[in-house]
Amino acid sequence: MKKIGKILFKILFWTYPRGSWQYDVFCVLLILGTIFIKPDFLLPKKSNLPIKKFIITSTSDKSNIPQFPVPSP
Repeated sequence: MKKIGKILFKILFWTYPRGSWQYDVFCVLLILGTIFIKPDFLLPKKSNLPIKKFIITSTSDKSNIPQFPVPSP
């Protein structure tokens, strides 16, 4: 039981020396965690709001100019 308490103390206060296998495992887990864990609190989900569209029209009287819907930014 004393050994488990010592291990937990070392992990909690990180008393492992640099270059030990525990330090290497921690660094690898930290790097992999930052790559693969998506922080939802930093990147909120996009809402499904409808896209507003408008028609670009010509100011001249040419009726053969096509009109295309363009999404607003």
